Amino acid sequence: MLKFPVEMHLGENTAIEFAVPSWHINAHGADCRADFGLSFRDGVGRTCGEEVEITWAGTNSLGPGTREMGPGARHETLNGQWGGLNFRRILVFRKFIYLFGAAVISLINLGQEFLRHLKEALDMRKKHQQLFEQFTATFQPATIISWQKLIDAWKNDRSQPNPYLEPGPCKLMIFFLLLFLIHVYLQRLLPYRMSGLNLQKKTLH
Repeated sequence: MLKFPVEMHLGENTAIEFAVPSWHINAHGADCRADFGLSFRDGVGRTCGEEVEITWAGTNSLGPGTREMGPGARHETLNGQWGGLNFRRILVFRKFIYLFGAAVISLINLGQEFLRHLKEALDMRKKHQQLFEQFTATFQPATIISWQKLIDAWKNDRSQPNPYLEPGPCKLMIFFLLLFLIHVYLQRLLPYRMSGLNLQKKTLH
């Protein structure tokens, strides 16, 4: 951090949390999904987080050229490509009009797309807030408080039990389930097999 300009330094009290993009994390284990899922982060909402991956579609064509370069040239080429993508992303935050003589040429119309996504996000936020409040009202206040204590304890100390991790099946329950299935087999299926054997014996006689 000390190598960055002063205006880019983070405050001493700044806490940085790491998470895995929403699509990629589906291929990970339950522990990883509970620890690093974006859905369990405050202020994230329904962020996908896959923006860092989709740029590869535009940079794959650079492979044949960059593989012949040295490390420095390769770094500068890729850095320039991604820097250009970031710059274009900033441009489409609004609609830009380019004046050329008496002609008015609309170079970038994608700013309206950004505005559409923003309006959609605000509408969905209101909808999800209502659904959340309705769902919360179905639980006792004491239950909500106990859950919130578990969440706060985990946020302050990650060595505490993760409240978002679903408990695995109990081994004793699996044992009793196997006994029940064996019982069903003996009670329902075995008599039919025995009657079939008796019928075969009678036929042989």
